[in-house]
Amino acid sequence: MCARYASAACRARSTARPTTTLHNRLVVSCRDEILEVARILSQRQPDQTFRVDDVVTAMVDRGTKFLESTIQYHVMVVMCVNAKGRDAGKYPDLEHVARRRYRLVQK
Repeated sequence: MCARYASAACRARSTARPTTTLHNRLVVSCRDEILEVARILSQRQPDQTFRVDDVVTAMVDRGTKFLESTIQYHVMVVMCVNAKGRDAGKYPDLEHVARRRYRLVQK
């Protein structure tokens, strides 16, 4: 085992997101699922916005393993560029545009 953060390769392994399989199933993060659903939902509206509740409903219908509260927290705080709080904007994927309405950030 390498010394903690001794090399760039060791740092990359320690910070990499899980992209392996577990029991022959792809390990997918909550963020990945939200982004997939958000892309679909945003195509349905002319202004390309979606509601938090629509994301939760779509993910539950698809059989997500994540709790509704986890999904809501990710959308409203962790993935939102203009949110406030400790984890706010950790992943700048979504923009809050109106009460409980969000849009994908154009990169």
